Amino acid sequence: MKFFNIYSLALFALSLLTFSSCLSDTDDVFSEKSSIRMEEAMNNAKKILTSAKNGWVMDYAIGDSATGGSYAYIVKFDSLNCTIWSELDDKSAQSYYKMSNDNGVSLNFDTYNSVFHALSTPSAASYEASHADYEFRVMSATAEKVVLAGKKTGNTINLYPLAEGETPEQYLAKVNEQKDAIIIATAKGELNGKQLDLDLDLDSRTYNLSASGSSLKGAFAFTDKGIRLDKEFNVDGTAISNFSFDSAKRQFNCLDANAQQLTLVGFLPDTYREYTDYAGEYWFVLGEEGELDSIEVTLVPDVDGSSFKMKGLFTDPNLGVVVNYNKSKGALSMNSQVLSNPGSSLIYFNAASFKNGSGSLYPAATTVGLYTEYNKDVEHPVYEWKPNVNEYLSANSFCLWEISGSNSEQYSGSAYSFANGYRTLAYIKSLIKK
Repeated sequence: MKFFNIYSLALFALSLLTFSSCLSDTDDVFSEKSSIRMEEAMNNAKKILTSAKNGWVMDYAIGDSATGGSYAYIVKFDSLNCTIWSELDDKSAQSYYKMSNDNGVSLNFDTYNSVFHALSTPSAASYEASHADYEFRVMSATAEKVVLAGKKTGNTINLYPLAEGETPEQYLAKVNEQKDAIIIATAKGELNGKQLDLDLDLDSRTYNLSASGSSLKGAFAFTDKGIRLDKEFNVDGTAISNFSFDSAKRQFNCLDANAQQLTLVGFLPDTYREYTDYAGEYWFVLGEEGELDSIEVTLVPDVDGSSFKMKGLFTDPNLGVVVNYNKSKGALSMNSQVLSNPGSSLIYFNAASFKNGSGSLYPAATTVGLYTEYNKDVEHPVYEWKPNVNEYLSANSFCLWEISGSNSEQYSGSAYSFANGYRTLAYIKSLIKK
């Protein structure tokens, strides 16, 4: 009996060893097949990317949840390098790119490229850059369209082959023409018996498209014909995302198959003001009711026609605050921003919220601030400041804030002060044109 037991145990152990060996062989087989399939997928994606003779139009969505909008890039691939153009630059740059296996096929622009990495490179004014990806997962790839997903943001980035016979410079020149031509805030139309409402923010390049209770938010890019959304919106089986713009009629015409009958007529708010309406001298009114104060300021147009420099807020006449013009709303916005960079410090013109003598702020949050609301009086224009309420705070004031290394505190030096003699502009009310 003892011999039988020992023999049985030995036989059982041998069977386990054999079974384990079989599993190992099976794993190796499947592992080998998986690696072969991945290699084939990477080769196929690379073949498609390099096959576009003129390169690809990349609608490059940036920011968390694509809140930074989408920008027109052109990317041309060869076996090792990529050459990149952008609507934000007047020159191209070349660098290496890499295809890799990272839980799927990845396309990585991990060698510095001055054009492509401009939005992902931190600066003194934007220490977190624009939250732009440079490593992507390849979600799908055909000769007509390549879909990428940013590894950090998850943003959808679409690539379309550049039309034959067109150069990157020609395409981007048309993009800039469309940027100037498209001036609307909302647009309405009808498809499959349902009303569509499109809200656009031309400055942030974001949209909200809705129909019959369903809606889609995201980023849009200017194209050579109009705009293109980062995702398709489905209306009873009809997908839409691509539009040309008719500037004479101020309307979008859908370019997508089965939806070319769709027209979205554009509108502007009744409080809309043209950029040229704002330049000039103003009283900058602030303070609590019964104790109002005013500072004489001047809005000086910048050369790009998209913002102003507000002069007069500071005792130093050389200092100024950037006031942006919102092209969709025809209004001004004044947000937290870097005022100066002396030595190792950053001095911020920082939005704050004051109430009953106490205050709060979110340091260096450049999306927080105020926007103007027009009184619709052409002869005596008054622009009331309103808070652009967001997740951080509802601002009604500005103060000077200093960030030096890991230290962050209200500015207490003497080099910078407002024209009212303080380091705070409390309870900001309005701009009254002289």
